[in-house]
Amino acid sequence: MQSNHYIFATIGSPAAECAYFGICSVELVAFQQWEQFRPVHIRHVKAILEHVDASQITIVFHRESLLGITRKKFFASGVFQVDAPLTLPDTVCTALGLCPDTRLMPGCYPIEEDADWYRIVFPIAVPIVGRLAA
Repeated sequence: MQSNHYIFATIGSPAAECAYFGICSVELVAFQQWEQFRPVHIRHVKAILEHVDASQITIVFHRESLLGITRKKFFASGVFQVDAPLTLPDTVCTALGLCPDTRLMPGCYPIEEDADWYRIVFPIAVPIVGRLAA
């Protein structure tokens, strides 16, 4: 079952104070906030978070909602690089029906794109009795 949620995200590594590559933070927002968002910083973006199944989520970025420099720096290569894991906030885990402390994992992920969207499928690691199962 797939469910969609509107988010604001910060691109960057949580291990490097949001510098470099990856997803540094995500925040659930109401559709009205999401619709009104206009980027003013290269790393601040809006997206749609899709919970696909227990092993992956998809983040969809609307091409026109990204600054040109954001598209060039983070999306032009066709691969989205994630330098460090991101522990999803409890609000996101709850909304998606995931266990607390679920993580997006480091790696290089292909970017699917069309005229309007960039779509990236991320594997997630779910904690199991004090450790993460990939």
